[in-house]
Amino acid sequence: MRNFKLLHTNKEASSQRQQHHHEMAEEKSIVILGSLNMDLVMVTPRIPAPGETMHGTSFASHPGGKGLNQAVAAQRLLPKEGWKTYMIGRVGNDEFSGKLRESLSSEGVDISEVKTASGKASGVALILVCLSYFMWAN
Repeated sequence: MRNFKLLHTNKEASSQRQQHHHEMAEEKSIVILGSLNMDLVMVTPRIPAPGETMHGTSFASHPGGKGLNQAVAAQRLLPKEGWKTYMIGRVGNDEFSGKLRESLSSEGVDISEVKTASGKASGVALILVCLSYFMWAN
């Protein structure tokens, strides 16, 4: 009787694995493993000299990072084709983590594998946009 039960359990497990593989074959997934950063953007009239304090003309923060940007782009391009985008990454335990997660989830990206790194800060990118460069380039 015990062998029959074990055999029956193995058949059930095998059937469940086959069903899972069948479902996975039908599901089209894009998995992004990458960075999630908060872009801190300041517009200035020119590049400051070393040690110089300069007032910016504007400041904004935007979710970014190569991984986050790729996940958003993939999700925007492919949902009608039946594709689902998943993001794998880490955010810090800080004020940016919620904004980074929300920017992905609001686009429909699965964030179940975006974890919080306890005691760490989220990545940031400090971006300086110099107006004098754009005036010179045009």
